Amino acid sequence: MDFSNFENVVHFLDHRPTHKHFSLERIRHLLQATETMRLPSYVIHVAGTNGKGSVCAILAHVYRKAGHSVGFYSSPHLIDIRERIQISGQCISKKDFVEQFFNIHEIAKLLENRDSKNFTSHFEYLTAMALSFFKEKCPDIVILETGMGGRHDATTATAADMTVITTLHYDHQCYLGQTLGGIAHEKAGILIPHVPLVLGNIQGEALGVIQRQAHALKVPIITSSASGISDEEWRQCYAHLPLYQRDNMATARAVAQCLQERFPLPSSWDYEAHQFYWPCRWECFRNHVNEEIILDGAHNPEGAQAVLQEIKRHKAQGQPFRQLIFGSIEISRARAMLDLLGPHFEEIFLIADGYERHLSREEFQSCILESRAPKTHIISLEGAGELWLTKRKKLTTGSLYMLGSLLAQYRSSLIKV
Repeated sequence: MDFSNFENVVHFLDHRPTHKHFSLERIRHLLQATETMRLPSYVIHVAGTNGKGSVCAILAHVYRKAGHSVGFYSSPHLIDIRERIQISGQCISKKDFVEQFFNIHEIAKLLENRDSKNFTSHFEYLTAMALSFFKEKCPDIVILETGMGGRHDATTATAADMTVITTLHYDHQCYLGQTLGGIAHEKAGILIPHVPLVLGNIQGEALGVIQRQAHALKVPIITSSASGISDEEWRQCYAHLPLYQRDNMATARAVAQCLQERFPLPSSWDYEAHQFYWPCRWECFRNHVNEEIILDGAHNPEGAQAVLQEIKRHKAQGQPFRQLIFGSIEISRARAMLDLLGPHFEEIFLIADGYERHLSREEFQSCILESRAPKTHIISLEGAGELWLTKRKKLTTGSLYMLGSLLAQYRSSLIKV
C-alpha cells in the first residue's frame, strides 16, 4: 500500500483490529521511540463518562482566544479523521498527518514483526501521531481527551501536568466494570503522584474511590463546585447553551482558575467561554422550509437524561419536538435511551444502516415496545437525510458515528443557526 497517500493511510487505520485486552505496553514503546513520554508543552489530561469533550473544547477555545497556542487531541471525529488532532483550532494537514503516520508505522512494524499479536491499534496509532505532532509544533498547552476509561487508555502513557475527571456514570461496563466504584477506579487511573486533579460533579461511591486513590498518590484535589455558576449568571451569559453544559463550564472554569498565573485569561473569560463550539452538542440547524433540527451526540443513558431536560424545556416554552431520529452502536444503550426519550415524541425513526458499527434492523426491532410500535419506523441513513428536508421539529441524537455520517452526506441541506 502506498502510504504517501492520505486516503490509503486512513483506510489502513480504519481497518486496524482491536485488542481484547487493554495494555499500555505498545503505546509506551511508541512514545519512548518518539521521545514523547513527556511533552515540552503543559499537558491537561481529561477523562470522564460524559462532558470530557465539552470541557476540552471550552478550554481550547478560551486559551486560543487569549493568545496561547493550544494542541487538542479528541475522539471520535465526526467527518474527517484529522479533526482529532488540532492546534489552535486548525486540523492537522493531510501532509503532516501522513508524515506522522509514516514515522509511527515504521516503529509499529518492528514491534509487530517480533510478535504478530502485538499489533498497534487505531487509537494507539492516532495517539502516538498526535503526541509526536505536538512535540514537533510545541504549543503552549496540550489538551488530551481520553478515548475510554483512563487506566489503560493510550493517552495515559504520556505525562500530564494536570488531570481532570468530569463525570462518572455507567458506560462501557464490559471494559470498565459493572459498578460505579469499578468505573471510578479505571477513570482514576489517569492520576499521577503530586499532580493536581480537578473534579467535576462526582458524588457517592465514585467520589470516595477517587478520593482514596488521590490520597494514596498525594494528589491535590480541586472541586469544580467552588467555581459553580449561579442561576443569574447562567441566565445572563449561558442561556443559549443546553443546561447540561453548566457543570462542564464550571469544571473548565476551575481548571482556568488554577492556571491563571501560568496561563492568564482576561476578565472577559465568561464572554469567550460561552462562545465555544463543540459540534453535535445540542447544535441547532434549520432546513429549507425553516424547520428546526437539533443534533446532539448523547450516546448513553446519562447523556439521554441531559437531553431530556432540554426536550422538556422546549416543550414548556411552547416549542415541542415532534420527531426523534436515533442511531446507536450498542443494544442495551439503545433500549435504555429509547425508554427515556421515546414517550416525548410523536414519531420515532431508528437508523439501522449506513454508518460505522450501526445496529441492525433486527436488533432495533427488539427495542420497539408494543406501546411505541405504531409511531416507530426503522429507516436507512438515506431516509434520515430525506427526513431532514421535511416539516416538523426534529431531534437527531445517539451515536456520534451516525451523526458524522449524516453530516458528511447531508450537511449542505441544513443552515446553521
